[in-house]
Amino acid sequence: MMKYIILFNILFIFGFGKPKNIMVENSRDCPLNMMNRTVNYKKEIAKFASLKKDSIISLETVQINDTKYTTVLDFKDNENLVWLLIENQTKGDSILLHYSDYVEYLQEVNTRFDLEKCQLIIETIYFTGEERDCKSIDRIKL
Repeated sequence: MMKYIILFNILFIFGFGKPKNIMVENSRDCPLNMMNRTVNYKKEIAKFASLKKDSIISLETVQINDTKYTTVLDFKDNENLVWLLIENQTKGDSILLHYSDYVEYLQEVNTRFDLEKCQLIIETIYFTGEERDCKSIDRIKL
């Protein structure tokens, strides 16, 4: 009985009995957890599919500390693009999340979201002729 009390005290003192949830810390700083419309961008494209002219639509914006994340839908005559714009006080960057072309079919870009690791998994397929010749997968941690 005494050894269980000692073991309990050791675990209590050193914190081994506490559940360690790393996701709580990471999810607070991960913009993807606050950007539901971005994560479901294919549904958003379908909502605006009836647009027949060139349009740029700001889908949503999230600010974390000094960094602002904005998702933009860019519709052109025969193309749909989804961009993630990242701006902070010193620089800006853009990431192409989705690209589909309805005329030439040269490439296609689609993105999956790994919310646990707060990263984008961008899959690009290049078409030449009748087949999908080349495929690249890029992982970008936010």
